[in-house]
Amino acid sequence: MTVRLAFALLAALLWPSPAMAQRPIPGLDSTFARLRAGPPVPAIALAVVQRGAVIYRNVAGFADMERGVPATLSTRFDWASIAKQFTAFAVSLLVERGQLQPKDPVKRFLPELDLGGAAITVADLLHHTSGIEDSDGLLALAGGRAGDAIGLDEMVSLLVRQQHVRSGPGEVHSYSNGGYALLAKIVERLTKQSFAAWTDSAIFRPLGMTRSGFLESPDQLVPDRALPYEFSKAAGAYRVSVAETSPGPGGLYATVDDLAKWTLHLMHPVYQPNATMRLRERGKLRSGESIGYAWGIGWNQYHGLTTLSHGGSGPATIAYLVIFPELDFAVVAVSAGETAPTASALALRAVDILLADKLAAEPPPPSGTPRTLFMSEEAMNTRPPESIGVTVPLERLHQYTGTYKYPEGSGNEPIVVRLTGSQLEFGWGGRRPYIPLFPLSDGRFVMVPLWDAYRFITDASGRVTGVSKERTPKSLRQNRPESIVAERLPDRRFDATSAEPYLGQYYSDELGAFYQVALDDGFLELRHPRHGRMKLIPVTGEQFAIQAGPLASVTFSRIGGQVSGLELEARSWSAKSSFRKLPGM
Repeated sequence: MTVRLAFALLAALLWPSPAMAQRPIPGLDSTFARLRAGPPVPAIALAVVQRGAVIYRNVAGFADMERGVPATLSTRFDWASIAKQFTAFAVSLLVERGQLQPKDPVKRFLPELDLGGAAITVADLLHHTSGIEDSDGLLALAGGRAGDAIGLDEMVSLLVRQQHVRSGPGEVHSYSNGGYALLAKIVERLTKQSFAAWTDSAIFRPLGMTRSGFLESPDQLVPDRALPYEFSKAAGAYRVSVAETSPGPGGLYATVDDLAKWTLHLMHPVYQPNATMRLRERGKLRSGESIGYAWGIGWNQYHGLTTLSHGGSGPATIAYLVIFPELDFAVVAVSAGETAPTASALALRAVDILLADKLAAEPPPPSGTPRTLFMSEEAMNTRPPESIGVTVPLERLHQYTGTYKYPEGSGNEPIVVRLTGSQLEFGWGGRRPYIPLFPLSDGRFVMVPLWDAYRFITDASGRVTGVSKERTPKSLRQNRPESIVAERLPDRRFDATSAEPYLGQYYSDELGAFYQVALDDGFLELRHPRHGRMKLIPVTGEQFAIQAGPLASVTFSRIGGQVSGLELEARSWSAKSSFRKLPGM
């Protein structure tokens, strides 16, 4: 009997047939019923695996909202970074064949990759310890926008142009999509096939995942695909997005049933068991310290239980896979857009329901703390955020905006608070996406969806002087100290004289990209043909935050007192790039 046939027979025994009624789970059934009965939402699906069998699967929403095509168990979703497990498995299969080893230098397979001479190994790429800048971030710095369709060759070409790493190989764990793009290219070089073709014959077909596969090209048609949708706050409606599609770090389309098959394979491998179990091996830094990230999946904890898990997100996609090895239990969930609850929240709801007697209890909130601060994730994703707050006058919200700086040595980034319309938003030095703040009272706000609370501090005259984070159950669990105060920095404006040293054109050889710095209404402004005009908010010294868009911050550099260049950082990904100031500009 062949391995493929053995797996097929096992799957037939463990897979629920159409005639077999699955176990009802009221807390999940009611959620899917509500999603079907309410306003149209993007496709969302979930499957639960327990003791070697699929015990629950469900789907709601629309694969095509415009044409009213409902999602089904045959709908193929973009699984975003869940794809990394399959890329890691492809590498593990090549290890079994003796074609490479984790300790091999990457330059053995990709001699054109220099990165300033950094000695990066295959293991560094697998465990995100290579120090390589994130490729999605580099694309944004080069002028790319969310939704640009990027192929593997284009992504690898961009990485090959880089002449630096963010940190030394093996020094730190820093997530990088680019590392997995390079792994996919290594698989192509060794197998002499496209990554999509080889993984189809070596992974998907043997596992019976007949409705799964990587894209051959960004413009490839995907039958029965769930179209990705973003929710536009301005329009109050969903709009079609375009998923980023490079295989390796992403680019995987599959049904929720096929991902349940993959999860069964991870838990009880029949096909290539040695290569499969290798995916659980934790990475190590050069110092010998173990890290939580293994081969495309990470070791974590949830309410005192050990998990193997990984999430995925894209311009619209949200995906989550979590395995509880000690309990022989797992959940996979995915959505093609923003839903309430999100796919990850829905997966954890399934965990909370089915493992209720196994989960460690949450510590109680501090005495006297409003209950609204500590809703469950279920409540957070099903109640409108506005229902928790009060109304604060717009002129008062304006007084909270500005830049706040923690004391030196605290290890905390500066905070930028901005007002978008009537919505107060919070960002860390502009480096991460801004998160809405909803008022609990005048001066106290809750951050949704992180559900952290912040209190603005005023002096006797009512002037805002600082902000501090209140303690939450999460901070109590992590034994964090009492919050320290971030001091509000005075506003800084530029005139023609003070702005003159910064003005001009800047160019990056690694990205082949130009940016212009100009002055507008007292503020420096960064300009790019695709990103438009970006207002620079002074943070501290030569560092400036960018309030909106894919770019997060700018830090100017000087030689001999003269501005000579700038370092630009992407918002949602770990990537920086240096630009030199062009003479005579």
